Amino acid sequence: MDARDGSGAGRAAWGTLLLAALVALALPVRAAEPMEPPAEPGPGARMQALIEQRSPLANDQWGLFDLEKALAETPERPLLHRRKGDLLARQGRHEPALDAYAKALALDPGDFAARVGRARALEALGREAEASAEYGALLEHFPENAWAHVKRAQAHRRLKEYAQAQAFLVRALEISPRYAWAYHERGVTFAVAGEWRQALADYDRALELDPLWKWSYFRRAEAWEAVGDDAKAVADYTQAIRRYPRWFAAVQRRGQAHHRLGESEAALADFTRAIALAPEQPLTYLLRGDVRYALARYPGAVEDYARAIELDPGAPRGFQSRGVAYMALGEHALAVADFTRALDLEATAPLYVLRGRARRELDDLAQAEADFGAAIGLVPQNPEAFVWRGRVREALDNPAGAEEDFGAAIGLAPQQAEPYVLRGRLRFLGGDEPGALTDLEEALRLDPEYGLAYFLRGRLHARRDAPERARADWARACRLKVVLACAWVEGDA
Repeated sequence: MDARDGSGAGRAAWGTLLLAALVALALPVRAAEPMEPPAEPGPGARMQALIEQRSPLANDQWGLFDLEKALAETPERPLLHRRKGDLLARQGRHEPALDAYAKALALDPGDFAARVGRARALEALGREAEASAEYGALLEHFPENAWAHVKRAQAHRRLKEYAQAQAFLVRALEISPRYAWAYHERGVTFAVAGEWRQALADYDRALELDPLWKWSYFRRAEAWEAVGDDAKAVADYTQAIRRYPRWFAAVQRRGQAHHRLGESEAALADFTRAIALAPEQPLTYLLRGDVRYALARYPGAVEDYARAIELDPGAPRGFQSRGVAYMALGEHALAVADFTRALDLEATAPLYVLRGRARRELDDLAQAEADFGAAIGLVPQNPEAFVWRGRVREALDNPAGAEEDFGAAIGLAPQQAEPYVLRGRLRFLGGDEPGALTDLEEALRLDPEYGLAYFLRGRLHARRDAPERARADWARACRLKVVLACAWVEGDA
């Protein structure tokens, strides 16, 4: 229905197929219905008629044994060899299917269906170059068939031969200028090459020509995501889902777009729906756990991450995310255990930082320092690890090491205010008032709403006998929710 070859037969078949689709929509959804719609259209009504030639010997009820018997009696009939290839391909036996199709083509080189069957068997075996050549041979016999040009383009695209793919798609559109599938496939070819705006233009044209083609909505939604327009992505995923309500990937991707838009409840609903469609997909549990975590529903997040771990115990992501949720619940020992399991699977700097933070909360400062050091060893340009190790070194009464770490963090990320505040506090406590003032002033220049910086600068002013300036800074810090500053501004400290 979605890939008409532009012939009169194709247009005549459209009304019949549309009626059949409307009848199908009225039927109840079967449990065995696939989660994804067909990946591509068929070759059109005229070519489909060639593929589906009907005779008593070609009926699907014939098994392999019957075909072999018929071939023994009439081995010169290409139709029998082709039907044998079809049966073997449906069974997933693509190598013997290739032999059957080859025999059919030896008897009739212009057998469209056998050529298509052989090309598809080669695709199933991952032999893309040979599949491309087979579609090329098909075009020798059917040079004006737009569908065959699109299939040749797909083969070139899978081989990352984008220029050749585009050439065949242009030819398909010359043959059939209103061929929606050709526009769709050219959009896909632009997309895999990272040319998203051109892809969007082609998806727009495909949908103008065929507003029922669900895949163009899905692909256009992907393109909107790529250019950063999640609202339009949600709209297109919604259109795709309306046309195929059990489309797991579309529901899941719409949930991700909702989440990026901050529409947490909508995202939660989509991930729950996706889980109902495919309850064995660990990623969806991770995504729903992320939303629950963002909504501060930490026990629910832990449950989702635990289910993801059950489904894929060899992936570190579930352990890492559950560990973060445990930290939010104050269960730091459980967090350390999860981060350790994640590190056993894949040692990364962020995981070492997370475990170091959890150990710091447990007052296991020596091990925390070691974790932050391991993170720095893996990624020496990691300012976060230097900040956290500096905090731990300060707690371990190693001010020189702490100041060195804060300085390293500043060198790596001079636009961040926090390292300046931490080093300024350290210098203030160590009696380096000019150095402390320089750091605090720079921190406030970078972040004028940093309450702790005002509080510390107020203390520095108080030490320098500037009480009015001190009170002004403490008042500002109090307004920025630094509780201790509120007591100082009232003179109670």
